Amino acid sequence: MARKILVVDDEVTVRDLLKDTFVIEGYDVRLVEGSEAAFEILKEENIEAIFLDLKLFGQEKPWPAAIATGKKPSRP
Repeated sequence: MARKILVVDDEVTVRDLLKDTFVIEGYDVRLVEGSEAAFEILKEENIEAIFLDLKLFGQEKPWPAAIATGKKPSRP
């Protein structure tokens, strides 16, 4: 079974480039463009690595760590 990688980026070209690169190396790649979709994938699948566009999240600092753990941060 191929190892699964999650790519979270709002730019299609970046997602596609990373997917092509990892697929050539034998990985199963999931692509999403935002945090909500990332959480859905993390709930359903065993992801071994995450490539995350930190600029996508701006000042929302809890989100990158939350995606890495698969747990949504609480909102005030």
